[in-house]
Amino acid sequence: MAGYIDSEERAQENRSSAWTLLIVGGIGLVVIILGMLNVIALPFSGFNKYMICGVLGVLCIIFVGSGFISIKKSKTYSESASAERDNEKQILAWCQENEIAKKIDDAIANQFPDLPEEEVYFRRYEGLKFFVFKNFESMSVPFLEHVVDEIYDSLFED
Repeated sequence: MAGYIDSEERAQENRSSAWTLLIVGGIGLVVIILGMLNVIALPFSGFNKYMICGVLGVLCIIFVGSGFISIKKSKTYSESASAERDNEKQILAWCQENEIAKKIDDAIANQFPDLPEEEVYFRRYEGLKFFVFKNFESMSVPFLEHVVDEIYDSLFED
C-alpha cells in the first residue's frame, strides 16, 4: 500500500517542476532561435544545423508545454490541500466533541492499569485509529492514517 503524500507537498513539487521546465525550455528556444538567425555561432552547419536545431526545438517546446501542465496540476493539488485541511479539522472537532481521547484513556486504564508509558502511546494510537476509521470510512486509508498522526498530539496533551 502506498503511503500518503500531502497535496500541498505535491503542489509545491509541481510548481517547482513547472518553473524548471519553463526556464530550461524558454532558454533553449531563445538559444535555438538566435542560432538559426546567426546571432550566436553554433558549432554546426548546413543540414546538420537545421536537423539538430529542429530536434532541440521540439524538445524545448515539449519542456514548455510540460511546464504549463505542471502549473495546472499544481493549482489542482492546492485546491485538494485546502479540502484535506478542512477534513482534518472536521475529524479533530468530531474527536473533541465526542471526547474520544477520554474514552480511549478510560478503556486503557480499565483494561491495562499498570501499562508502561511507551505502551500507552501505542494503545492510544490504535484506539484513535479505530474510532476515526469507524466514523470516517469514506475517506482513503492513507489519508486517515495521516490525520491520526496529525491529531494525536492535539488530543492527548500531557
